[in-house]
Amino acid sequence: MRHLSTLAWQTLSAPAQPWHAVVADVEANDAAYVARIEHGSSTSLTLARVCIASPADELATLSVAPAPPGVPPLPDLRLLSDGGDSVHHAPALCVITGGGDMVLQPVGDDAGPADVVGSVDAGILAAAWSPDEDLLVLITGGATPRLLLMTRHWDVVHEAPLATDDFGAEAPVNVGWGSKSTQFHGSEGKQAAMAAAQAPAAGDPRGPLVPDDDGLPRVSWRADGAYFVVSSAEPSADGAHQHRLLRIYTRAGVLSATSDPSVRGISHVLAVRPTGNLIATSQRMGGPYAPGRTGRHDIVFFERNGLRHGEFSLREDAASMPDVPLAPSVPPLGPWVRERTIERLAWNADGTILAVHLRGATHVLQLWTTGNYHWYLKHEAEYDVVHDIAWHPEQPLTLLVAHTSVELRTFWLETPCSRGLPPHDAACAAVVDGAHVLLTPFRWHNVPPPMCAVALADSPTPAAPATPVHVAWTTYAADGATTDLLALLYAGGHVHVWALEYGPLATSQRPRPALMPRRVATCTLPDAARAIQVALTVSDTRLTVAALVPDAQDPALVLAALPWPAASGISQVQRVLLSPATAWRLVSVAGTASFAVHDSHGYVAMHSLEAAPLELEPLAAFCPTLFVVRADAAVPFVPIGLAPHGPVLTPERVLAKEATSLTLTHRVAIWTTPSHTAQFLPLAALSGTTQMLELGRRVERGSRIVTTVPSAMALVLQMPRGNLETVYPRPLVLDVIRAHLDAQAYGEALRISRAHRVDLNLLHDHAPAVFLADVPRVLAQIEHPDHINLLLSSLRNEDVTATLYRAWEPTAPAAAADLSTKVNRVCAAFLAALTAADERRYLSSILTAHVRQVPPDLEGGLAVLRKYLAMDAALADEACKYIIFLVPADELYKVALGMYDLELALQIAQHSPRDPREYVPFLRELRAKTPPAYQRFFIDDHLGRHGKALRSLALAGESYADEALAYMVQHKIYREGLAAWAHTPRLPQVYGLFGDYLSAHQRPAEAATAFQLAHRPGDALRAFREADQWAQALTVALEMQLPRAELVQLAHDMSEQLEEQHKYEAAARVLLQVQEAESGIALLCRAHAFVDAQLACAAQGRHDLLETHVAPAALEAHTTLIEEADDMASQLERQVQRLAELDAKRTEDPSAFYVDEDHAPAPDHVDVMSDVSQLTQFTRYTAATSLAPSLSTLSLGSKRTSRQKSQAKKEAKKKLTGRKGSVYEEGYLHDSLQKLLGTRLNALQRDVARLLPVLITLGERARAAAQALQARLLALEAQAAQAASELEARAAAQERDRGEATQALAAQILQLAHAPGAGEAAGTALEALWAWRHAAARPQRPAPSVSSEPWKLHLLEPPPPM
Repeated sequence: MRHLSTLAWQTLSAPAQPWHAVVADVEANDAAYVARIEHGSSTSLTLARVCIASPADELATLSVAPAPPGVPPLPDLRLLSDGGDSVHHAPALCVITGGGDMVLQPVGDDAGPADVVGSVDAGILAAAWSPDEDLLVLITGGATPRLLLMTRHWDVVHEAPLATDDFGAEAPVNVGWGSKSTQFHGSEGKQAAMAAAQAPAAGDPRGPLVPDDDGLPRVSWRADGAYFVVSSAEPSADGAHQHRLLRIYTRAGVLSATSDPSVRGISHVLAVRPTGNLIATSQRMGGPYAPGRTGRHDIVFFERNGLRHGEFSLREDAASMPDVPLAPSVPPLGPWVRERTIERLAWNADGTILAVHLRGATHVLQLWTTGNYHWYLKHEAEYDVVHDIAWHPEQPLTLLVAHTSVELRTFWLETPCSRGLPPHDAACAAVVDGAHVLLTPFRWHNVPPPMCAVALADSPTPAAPATPVHVAWTTYAADGATTDLLALLYAGGHVHVWALEYGPLATSQRPRPALMPRRVATCTLPDAARAIQVALTVSDTRLTVAALVPDAQDPALVLAALPWPAASGISQVQRVLLSPATAWRLVSVAGTASFAVHDSHGYVAMHSLEAAPLELEPLAAFCPTLFVVRADAAVPFVPIGLAPHGPVLTPERVLAKEATSLTLTHRVAIWTTPSHTAQFLPLAALSGTTQMLELGRRVERGSRIVTTVPSAMALVLQMPRGNLETVYPRPLVLDVIRAHLDAQAYGEALRISRAHRVDLNLLHDHAPAVFLADVPRVLAQIEHPDHINLLLSSLRNEDVTATLYRAWEPTAPAAAADLSTKVNRVCAAFLAALTAADERRYLSSILTAHVRQVPPDLEGGLAVLRKYLAMDAALADEACKYIIFLVPADELYKVALGMYDLELALQIAQHSPRDPREYVPFLRELRAKTPPAYQRFFIDDHLGRHGKALRSLALAGESYADEALAYMVQHKIYREGLAAWAHTPRLPQVYGLFGDYLSAHQRPAEAATAFQLAHRPGDALRAFREADQWAQALTVALEMQLPRAELVQLAHDMSEQLEEQHKYEAAARVLLQVQEAESGIALLCRAHAFVDAQLACAAQGRHDLLETHVAPAALEAHTTLIEEADDMASQLERQVQRLAELDAKRTEDPSAFYVDEDHAPAPDHVDVMSDVSQLTQFTRYTAATSLAPSLSTLSLGSKRTSRQKSQAKKEAKKKLTGRKGSVYEEGYLHDSLQKLLGTRLNALQRDVARLLPVLITLGERARAAAQALQARLLALEAQAAQAASELEARAAAQERDRGEATQALAAQILQLAHAPGAGEAAGTALEALWAWRHAAARPQRPAPSVSSEPWKLHLLEPPPPM
């Protein structure tokens, strides 16, 4: 559906002489090489390079052999990237002349003279280089033309006669199925059929040559160089005439196939499509040629096997025009005939365009494209004469034409569609097909091409149909009606404007009114004969037409104003000169009367009749696909374009690096990518005030955008074959839904959301406060209760605008409501509105609102249903069925029972799949239970609501009290029992049962409290003893007024129990409560609570116990602390010495520092598989492979097996032991020293601080012991301080080693990078790497800190020296 628009029409600077051959200069976009043969006293060949910016550069003029009569003067001109040995492999022009000379002309800065590298005496009829420039095919002249295959070094690799009777290596095999020879005819009939089948055909099946056949052969290669095709005219078998046939050869010159002999009337033109699937030539119909209408002329296609494969007719008379649905308002074109002969065919580089050169009264160049198996005539240009045409080999849309001069045309495939703003977006596409313009408004139809909704036929001269050069759209809206205006630009500056009137587009009228296009204006723009592009704008009073005229010296934009709506003629003309450039793009700016002109330099300027030109920010590259959109007040207009090489550009940023097509709506930029996705970018992001929120979706492979219909939320895509697909991308759908919600059109928003499966939570979450306030309006717009039910059923406690459907433009954050209550708020608002509106009509919606609450309000819904059981049985029955649809019947049945409404439960059960033999007797049994409280007990018990059942049974009366207590014990619902019998005489009994339960479940402390509340002190005393709560137990015993002997015995029993648990202080206090002083003080001394023991001696008046119990225990504690200090000093000395030994061993021999690998485990954080051939001692400190080449078999496991997990547990245990010589020893020593100098020393200091004040008061012996203990601890602290200082120095040295190793490694690697020989430097660098790994493998641990707990007794300090 794309139109072939002209971006550039330039004439190359060359002498005004005919040039017989032209080829593009691939090194420059604006240059070409040309060749000319001149006949005089001798035949001369002239070669030149022509370009736009500078005069022609004549490369060479040399004499060549004259071509024999009837032989083309220049069969081939080719620019070779490698000219071979003769030109030192420099780029060169290769010219094959008809006289048989092969000329090489080097090109470039150091180009030498032209040279004839070979000659063929018989002349050369046709020639063609292979695409890879390795082979040259020649067809020689003479009586028997021959086929020659030569290399680039001019060596002949194959030679054979051109004419042969062989079909080729791939001749088809005909088994005769379906022919008369294989059918049953009887014995005689069969023989007759076989004889008829074997009889020779009468005449030549290929037919004679067509009148415009020049009789010369043609050669064409396939783009991959695997095959080439030769078209030649040869005498028929009977010699009566000549016929033409095609032969397909392999690269080696082997004949592969010959064209189908039944195809008659083919001509001399030949072109193989670069993709290789089609071989193009032409065919004449009627008379002795192919069967068909006389005068019909087709372009026909062959496959590589020689069989026909499709065709299309050239438009040479009215009968050859395709049948299209012309509108009744469009007059058809009259009968016409044009006599033309065909000269040549040429495919562009990617095979999308076929150029057809025709000759009649003038020379005509036609460009054809295909889509959905239909061929469209997209461009037609007339010349006085055309000598040669050539497509650019690397730029598929660049064409060179050699006529009286050499011109360069650059094309672009675009899809012209109207782009009215919603709701006036008909999105009508215009497809040019010769004199027909096919129209399809995608707002109404999606008609697959080549069909269309309506077509129009137009031409500046009715007697001669013409193809528009360019088409453009604009949209006019007035009084709610929409009119699309289409401008057709023809050669000579003729512009025709057509109007398509749709009426109100938003109407739902069916069927749609027929489209009646009408021509509303025609004009001929002055000085615009070479106009290549047109654009159109419209206002209430004026129609403005703009045309781009790319004159070589003075490119201009011609603006013409016509009155509107009555366009009687041009009322104003303005010509704006443009800066010289190589390509231009002209578009209209939506919503304005201005036009934007974009040139190859990237500049964009807006022009209008009223205002001076407005320069916009330039683009980084030329963009043939261009849009100009409104941005903001600071930058009112922003250009957005798609460059030929793929990026989507704005003046400030690159929106996408690779894109295949681009379109814009009033809110979104949309483009497709080579990865088969469609991307959507809000235009608000271009202003820089919003985030770049890019959205996307997958599309079919190779899809391109045709247009978008914002009002219909549609994106129309065209597949590579040509068929159309309409998709509804989520960004476009959400944009329309949000617009409807902003306009409070909730009904339409719901309809669209349902159609496109959008989460209906968006209706609320878009503007929650507004939606809740507008619930009555929502009900008024959504008439059907089922749609309200769907909306309520879709609710959930989530903000979809923050998760699924993020807004494009950030707004001021509103006060965030509690999402956990969102569903309940909406349901409450709907319940209020539904009840006020019509409860009977919206009964199902009311039930849905109850059920959808969180948690579901099933009782509320059933209460509404219960109200209608007596009022309207039929309505209640339908409501019952509906609520069962929402909630499982069993759940509703249980809720109805829980409401103690047996009639409602019966109604639910009757509509459920329950068996009546089950629920009817059960309900009858319940109905028979009395009193009501006892009935409720049975219901609650049946439903498993034991707490409610217990309360109901407790309310049933005193006669059911024992049963209720047993029910409480059975179901262990003691707390519910406490609530049920609160403030009743049975409450102590409940506490007693609760206490028994707690005691049986090993919770004696709580059981004791329960027994106290149950007035059971004996059980409470037992429970307190079991819980080791001696104070509470003694309190209960005293309250019970036990005898003295029992109380003392109780105290002794509890003390023994505590003593067994090593709770000496608690055991002592129990005995002291009953005046057992000696035993209590002994237990205090065992607990080292010497101060408390002294207090007890004083309180009990037993000072003798200080000598007998306290003093010996204090001295024993002194001895223990001395031994503890000695042990700590010994351990500190050993471990510090071991660390010094490890440091010395590491320094002397690092490689032998750790034990052998067979006995040394790997660290637990490194997971190395067992299938390792060679490892080093450093491998276990890193997950990376060794640098040694022999370690290529190292395999690092990504998952741990059970064996590895078991091994890891063993290693963890070994790490805790810190075995001497293991890899864990150093870490173990460090941790042990930290614990010794911190935790253990701190505990020792606290114990000494408690003991010293007691020892000093217990006599001289004890005072001497105190002095010895303080002296020992001071010595230990001094030793600890010295060790800590050494460890700090060791940690600093290790950190210094790490830094030095890192620097050494960096230096060695730098030396290795610059060293001429890497052997010795690599070894040194490897050693430095080992050293660095070794230093890095040691964990960085801080030096241990020494405890500084205050403990020293200054009374024991010696006096200072005198």
